Amino acid sequence: PYLKTTLLRLMSMVHSAQSTKEIAELISYDVGLTAKLLRFVNSVYFSPMQDIKSVEQACSMLGLKNLKNFIFLLAMNDYISVENATLWKRSLVRALLAKSIAERIAPGFEDAAYLVGLFSLIDEILGVDKVSFLREINVDKLIIDAYTGENERLKQILDIVSQLEERYSEMSALEDAYNDPFLLKIEELTGIYRFDLFRTLKDAHDKANHILNL
Repeated sequence: PYLKTTLLRLMSMVHSAQSTKEIAELISYDVGLTAKLLRFVNSVYFSPMQDIKSVEQACSMLGLKNLKNFIFLLAMNDYISVENATLWKRSLVRALLAKSIAERIAPGFEDAAYLVGLFSLIDEILGVDKVSFLREINVDKLIIDAYTGENERLKQILDIVSQLEERYSEMSALEDAYNDPFLLKIEELTGIYRFDLFRTLKDAHDKANHILNL
């Protein structure tokens, strides 16, 4: 386990940090958080060429933006009870899927799209007003704008990944998922070939399962 106080300090630092070194220093004071980070970067999800053996090396490998996402992921995981495990997995699937789709249709919005997906079910998970809660923890306005509709591009990505995630089980059960009318509709809307869409959706589920089992 890691200290909640460390995580809270990281949450407040994450918006002002200018380098991974600042964050690495704080993480290194917490043995539990250090272990979690090293397990994360040395997992098959990242497949590093060699073992990462220090906090600073791990943070440097992730980069500032990915490190911030990792901290948000830990923060949410800390708040979510066992009863909400399904919702937590769905949120993570949406985050991974949103980032992948943004890479194709909205370059430059990948990291924002990830957080939009990650926080998309926070209202159901915590029983809070989503926008108010995210403002309280100082999440970037760009993320909040996806939920209010002020950022139409991110709102579109959120709508797409939410529908894909919700229909995954249904599509997986089909004999020919690739010709599902819904998938064809998303292909037409995004320009992403339906085979790629379904494969990306499956990959997001596989990665979410792996991350949650670390």
